[in-house]
Order: sequence, then structure tokens, then C-alpha cells
Amino acid sequence: MLRARWTKLSLRNAPCARSSHKLSAIAGKAYLFGGEAIARNSIDSTLHVCADDGDSWKWQALLPESAPPARVGHAQAVLGSKLYVFGGRAGVEMGEHELGDLWAFDADGGSWEELRAPNVPSARSFHAATSANGRLYVFGGCGADGRMADLHAYDAAANRWAALPSPPADVVGGGGATLEAAADGDALWLACGFAGHETNDLLRFDLRAEVWERVPSDWLRPRSVVASLSLPRALLLFGGEVSPSDRGHEGAGGFAADLVAVDPAGGAPLDVAVDGPPAWAPPARGWAAAAALSPTRGLLFGGLAGSDAAPERLGDAWLLDVE
Repeated sequence: MLRARWTKLSLRNAPCARSSHKLSAIAGKAYLFGGEAIARNSIDSTLHVCADDGDSWKWQALLPESAPPARVGHAQAVLGSKLYVFGGRAGVEMGEHELGDLWAFDADGGSWEELRAPNVPSARSFHAATSANGRLYVFGGCGADGRMADLHAYDAAANRWAALPSPPADVVGGGGATLEAAADGDALWLACGFAGHETNDLLRFDLRAEVWERVPSDWLRPRSVVASLSLPRALLLFGGEVSPSDRGHEGAGGFAADLVAVDPAGGAPLDVAVDGPPAWAPPARGWAAAAALSPTRGLLFGGLAGSDAAPERLGDAWLLDVE
């Protein structure tokens, strides 16, 4: 059994409350980019960095020259000391100004660079990304022609994209899905998503054989737009939307507040004991973001809560320690 403990952080210079953003970690620091404080309205191009200075956790806002345009619903992942950002949406209406650009932020040099490479995937938003073995992987999302369920890999050393096998045909939509690489680098895990309804899909993609395998997931409550992170002992999913809003992206659907653990070796559910009463854990939300800071620690930030009548963007930050 895993034991988990949440700790709410009180942070100085915190970013504004938001949803549809992304969070990634480099050398124990969390990098937050993008998102919306009002539905479908991109906030700005500021990159926010959260770090423990020994006495407390603090945020720092970075806005280097030549930063990517503001966006919501993008995907990002880390290779070495670089943060890669792909796609997203700069427009307000569904399908308006979908982006297909790729940017890299060098955490050592403190600068952004737009990367242009052949075979780039089509423009999209609300897709998923992860990284393993020197490659950035991008799955699904929403494009001009609707929801997609395709998988692409970007080789950073060769500066080249390649299309990989798509999952089985019954995985019909990849909006708001979760894609995480197993800590051993052998496989990708695809979980949940939205295909006109919330799904409980759970699939493993073998990176060596490039073959998909569907894993039994009757135990997993259907959901989308969860916050996820990959640790050596477990793939962790927190919250997510479990019923869609009647107002689409303008409102707030029904959200979960559970912490789900998946065995990265085979996809079976793992028992998790969360210390403390519910008040010591994050409230229900979707459209949040999380990142693994170490093999036993993650950080959760923001998201969407509330109701259709009163949707609420969140700006809280929580540490998650797992034993």
C-alpha cells in the first residue's frame, strides 16, 4: 500500500488563479506556463518557476525575450534541462487559432527558442505530452476537424517528428487525456479523456515494440482533464472532470477529489492511504496541472472548480509526498 500526504503551500508572488495550464519539473523546480483566468482567454506568456529555497517555497516570474505567444490547452514536457511546449489555442472560440508550434525553454540559459522540424503534427489543443529516452511524445487533442487520437514523437537530437501507431480504433477521442511515461522509460501510459463523454480508457504503449495494449480499467471512474504525475512506484491521477458542463468550456462540470494510483508495471490499481482528514487535501477540481519534483514528491497547482452558475479558477498549490 502507498501512503500519501498533502501539504498546502503558502507562497509569495504566486501566479494568478487559472486552469488549462501545464506544470513540469526540472531539477526539483516546477515550471508553470499558460492557462486561462477567464474561459478560453489566454493569460500571458510569463513562465512561473516554483522552488524551495531552503526556508520556504517561492514563485519567480520570468518573461524572457522571444517567449511563445500566450495560449491555453497546450502540452509540455521536459528533456534534460529544457522545457518543451507544443500547440494549444490562442483564439477564444472552439477551433479558433489552434497552434502547432514547438518551443523549448533552456532552464540553464534562461531563453526560449522556437523549433521548426519536418513532419510536425497538425495544430491542436487540449492534447497530452510526456517524454522518455530523448523524445517528446504528443497524443490526441482537439483540432480543426474535431478530436484526435494519434501519437507523435519528436526526436530532440535529430530535430524531427515521426508519426507512431495510433491506439485501437475504439479510442475515439483524445481530448483531455493523460499521457505519462513510466519511470523506467519502457512504456507510455494513456489514461481517461473526453470523447463526447468522460472515459476510463487505460492503455500501455510499449516504446520498444511500438505496440498498444489495452488494460482492464472497469475499476477506474470515467474522467478527463485530470492532474497526473509519474513516480517510480505509481502513476498518480488526481481529480478530473467526471461529468461535463452543460455550458461546455464556459461552465464547470462535476469534479472529483480522489487520488488514484496505477501500478506502472501492469496497470493494476494500487491502494493509497491518504493521511489526515479531507480538509488536509485539495478540494475537487479538473483542468489542473501537476509535476513530479522527485521520485517521491509532486506539486499540484490551480484548476477549475465551482459550478455551471459560478465556475471558479483556483490558484492554490499543494505538495504531495508518497511513500
